[in-house]
Amino acid sequence: MGSVGISKKSNSVIYVVKGKRDVENLINIFNVNIFIKKKQAQFEKWVLNYNDKYKRNIDIKVSNFNPSLNDA
Repeated sequence: MGSVGISKKSNSVIYVVKGKRDVENLINIFNVNIFIKKKQAQFEKWVLNYNDKYKRNIDIKVSNFNPSLNDA
């Protein structure tokens, strides 16, 4: 699922997923498993754009878990 590439311009490594089914698998993995509010907002935009482009209706599940240094 996906491929890893090296960006010569920014000297970094990127992970690219192109297949529609592979993208949906990633959405299912990330859904409800993102705890940082900023990343939740980015994920929501990503899923909404995916839904618009492919005429899907994937629900976004938000976790209320608030990680701290006191839990494992």
